[in-house]
Amino acid sequence: MSVKTTANRFSLDALTVFRASGLATVAASGGSTNPLTLDELVAYWNAGDNANQYEFAIRAQAESIGAASGSPTVTFSVQVDVSTAFSTAVTVATSTVLTAAGVAVLVVDREAILAAQATLASTGPLYLQVYMTLAGGATTPAVAWNAYPAPFAG
Repeated sequence: MSVKTTANRFSLDALTVFRASGLATVAASGGSTNPLTLDELVAYWNAGDNANQYEFAIRAQAESIGAASGSPTVTFSVQVDVSTAFSTAVTVATSTVLTAAGVAVLVVDREAILAAQATLASTGPLYLQVYMTLAGGATTPAVAWNAYPAPFAG
């Protein structure tokens, strides 16, 4: 992979899209379809700096939220784990609750990553995923969503 040296630190390509728009809607909570390692994100920072030394954002969008009846809600969270199975996942950022289509920006900072590493007792690579939680007791809920890393100037 080549290093992206642009003003927008994250050039969107197949590696940095957690879940692409246009995918089939989902009817249950679940994680993104292609988790990333922090090492993969490192290549998107100038001068070889490590991504976990900075704040960055995950932009998650609920393109549609619907149900046959009831009022479904969506919450996005960014999780890290030492395994792509995310069996011991640690949440490092959580969005507000969305009740209609909208965008959530989740800021991930160095302290959250370091705390997750300590909790997981990890010295190896950490994997990141976006997890979408569907709640609200609706009948036949359906959510279309996408997520990707974005620059953040805090």
